Amino acid sequence: MRGLGADEGAATRRRCLATLILAATLFVVAVAYVPGVMSPSVAGRWAAITAVGLTIVLTRLPSASLEAPAARVAALTLGWLAVSTTWSASPLDTIGVTLHWAALAGLMMLAHESEDLLPAWRALAVGVTVSLPFELAQLIGYEPVLSVSRVAVTGNVGLFMLSNVAAEVSAATAVLMLCHRQWLLAVGPLLCAALTGRNEVLLMLGAAGLSTMWSSRGSTTRAAAILAVVVMTAAAAVNVYASRVPVEFLAQRGALTMSFRVVVWLATVGQLSVLGGGAGTYALFFPEAIFAHNELLHYAFELGVGVIPLTWMVAHAMRSSPSPERHALAALVGSALVWAPLQDPSTAAVFAVLAGYLCGARRRARAAESAGRALDVDRAERPLAVAATALRQADRDDERMAVRSQHPHRG
Repeated sequence: MRGLGADEGAATRRRCLATLILAATLFVVAVAYVPGVMSPSVAGRWAAITAVGLTIVLTRLPSASLEAPAARVAALTLGWLAVSTTWSASPLDTIGVTLHWAALAGLMMLAHESEDLLPAWRALAVGVTVSLPFELAQLIGYEPVLSVSRVAVTGNVGLFMLSNVAAEVSAATAVLMLCHRQWLLAVGPLLCAALTGRNEVLLMLGAAGLSTMWSSRGSTTRAAAILAVVVMTAAAAVNVYASRVPVEFLAQRGALTMSFRVVVWLATVGQLSVLGGGAGTYALFFPEAIFAHNELLHYAFELGVGVIPLTWMVAHAMRSSPSPERHALAALVGSALVWAPLQDPSTAAVFAVLAGYLCGARRRARAAESAGRALDVDRAERPLAVAATALRQADRDDERMAVRSQHPHRG
């Protein structure tokens, strides 16, 4: 019993340490800005993710268990990324993307071990709120971080690279705080998301709302969710028709309308292959678009059939029980349909933590269900075992009485 208690205590300490590391990492990812270097809002974030993620992978991978389906899929994806360097159009870019995904896998491993990520989400919310005074300053025309703000085409960016990135991180964090009923901590991310002026905020909040509605047991609520999806799809189709952009305008990156995205999607579909062009090579083939504005198409182009395990992992996480984390992941998936949340370190880190936690939650739920069934079986069989023991004892008593009656002098 002492050994079992010691094992449980060690497991609890390991889970608490994992949550603490994730909290520190997410806070740094939200605020990291290194002036004086190329891409000041990206370099520091990738450096933090790589330092933490690769350390976890190198220290825990040798003893990690691949019994969980998500772990096997992650290993398969990383293996495919590494092998794709042999046919990649740019092996150096593929190696860089592989290292980034290996670091993200480390964050997934930490999140997979955690049972409660609320402290980590609180740290992320505080970090996102740090961008609020910078966005307010940018709103009135003052540029406290000029090299970051001027990169963005439109909107306020805070300490992030683009207003789209600021919108995605802020909206996902707001969903987590609202669903966890952390009302005070939700104010900062909501204001940051609103100040970006990006349509992605509405899309992500709508996707999270649909996920919440779909989690309801009522058929009426689910029907309303389906109707909302139909209406949103029809609105997107109308937008495509009303804002048609000729193919020759593809080079005008400012024209990021739905029709522009349709042009990019069709061009990407026409270039898909079995093996893919190699991770990190999309911009080489489509320099006007840089990325596909749809993460499924983007990685289908770069990884070929290697996109299947990555897609399965996201679907596996989305099939978990309703939770704030699942609603936040639904928000990021909604953004991934028309933008590129996995291309920036901030949103990629949040995605990795969400996916790892939800895959771990599914495994823990199955383990708890199996333990509950075993306990129920034990409880059901316990009276039978007691009765069987009583019967055996009665049989032995009868045998002793019979022996005594046959040999009375032995008594």
